[in-house]
Amino acid sequence: MELNLTVDFDTRQLSGTAEHNMKVLETTNVAQFDIWDLNITGVYNSTDPSQSFEFDIAQPNPLIGSVL
Repeated sequence: MELNLTVDFDTRQLSGTAEHNMKVLETTNVAQFDIWDLNITGVYNSTDPSQSFEFDIAQPNPLIGSVL
């Protein structure tokens, strides 16, 4: 994972990108990430940034987080 963040000390917020490189071991069309307390604005193919992916965010569960 590569994480690139900008810190805004005035608003006490972080913004940026997270790039995940994964090796697919079995055919699938789903990847899930825990995004508890994060605001996700888009999901893109890092090898072709013009290609965006559809995504859903599950209802947050305080015991297990929130799933992207």
